[in-house]
Amino acid sequence: NEIQTVFDLFLKHINIIYQGDFTHENVNNLISMIESNIRGDEKMHKRKKVLNIIIELLQNIYKHGAELSDTKEEKPGIFLMGEKEGTYFINSSNIVHKSKAEILKQRLEKVNGLNFDELDLSINVALMREEGAEQQSNSPGLGLLEMKLKSMNNLGFDIKPINETHSFFSIQVTV
Repeated sequence: NEIQTVFDLFLKHINIIYQGDFTHENVNNLISMIESNIRGDEKMHKRKKVLNIIIELLQNIYKHGAELSDTKEEKPGIFLMGEKEGTYFINSSNIVHKSKAEILKQRLEKVNGLNFDELDLSINVALMREEGAEQQSNSPGLGLLEMKLKSMNNLGFDIKPINETHSFFSIQVTV
């Protein structure tokens, strides 16, 4: 049954799950814990890809997540990492302002629609963009582009409204 499947997944394949506030200190602690949790016998190249994607996802929660309290440092979210038969699945979920949700959706759809030649070109354009230059509203950021390139997969995502001002955003990357 479905509940047993989910239970088996958690027992056998979830390496790390964290739910709470994503502060600078918490993100750094999570990264340290994850580095030691990724199997040592994994190829160095794959470990670096996985770690880079994890860092990007955690920093995105910290930098772009919405605050639900007066304490701007605290941003609620969920991070999950698992591994099954050499394939890592990494998921982060957090609250975003509804005004940013549609832009985020457009950017992710644009990234997922790129073939790998277009992806390389888009990364070069993003790298050549001047530091601090205003990003076009539908132009994907370097982080999203690099996650697709490093994973060699489309980025799974979902955005659900939770009230008049906020949405719940979830992204999954498979490596």
